[in-house]
Amino acid sequence: MTLTFSRSLAIVPVLLLGASAAQAQIRDGNHTITTAVPILTLAPDARGSSLGEAGVATSPDANSAFYNPGKLGFVPYKYSFSPSYSPWLRKVTDDMSLSYLSGYGKVGERGAFAASLMYFSMGQIDYRTGANLPAGSFNPKEYAVSVSYGQRLGENFGVGISARYVRSNLIGNYDGNDAQSGNSFAADLGAYYSKEVGQYNLAFGASIANIGNKMVYKSATTSSFLPTTLRIGTAITRELDPYN
Repeated sequence: MTLTFSRSLAIVPVLLLGASAAQAQIRDGNHTITTAVPILTLAPDARGSSLGEAGVATSPDANSAFYNPGKLGFVPYKYSFSPSYSPWLRKVTDDMSLSYLSGYGKVGERGAFAASLMYFSMGQIDYRTGANLPAGSFNPKEYAVSVSYGQRLGENFGVGISARYVRSNLIGNYDGNDAQSGNSFAADLGAYYSKEVGQYNLAFGASIANIGNKMVYKSATTSSFLPTTLRIGTAITRELDPYN
């Protein structure tokens, strides 16, 4: 089957859509949706980062629950864990970093529990008064603690769920603002399909992450959504030798 695409025709609805979106924004004001705790969208491990955060359908490992808890029913070992540490914006500052610790343990032949801790340190911030006098310092930080369970329902299909507690402490006990630390709870849902086809493994994955209540720092009127993320992907893998 041959598909033909005309750029000249396709640009018309794009322009019309942009024009109507601009008109709606002028009439109704700014309706930008802001999200809190962006660390929940960052790939915390080296493998996921090197693949452009494409981890929803890759082969299961100790970091699987972050991308898709449905993969936990297919983990290859009885237990495994993975520590990760990533300096952040190192050419700008030397005290920001993302740390991540995750692991799993199998339950029977078809299920596994997993747990993880993600910690993001934003470095030291020095406070100043309106008269530019020192007012103390603080190290803003955000972290998320997760527990997950995945179950293989058949030979090729599995599902999983994660529960997560998220805390964001951006200003500490600074007296110049009535804002406070934010707390939230969230959940992930995932599904995974894996099948051997000749010398290849064909896999499909889908997950929706960070389904939860808004993060409140000051009042309910200024609360922010969590970065709910939908992931859908596929992977084709061939084992060349025991290490590749």
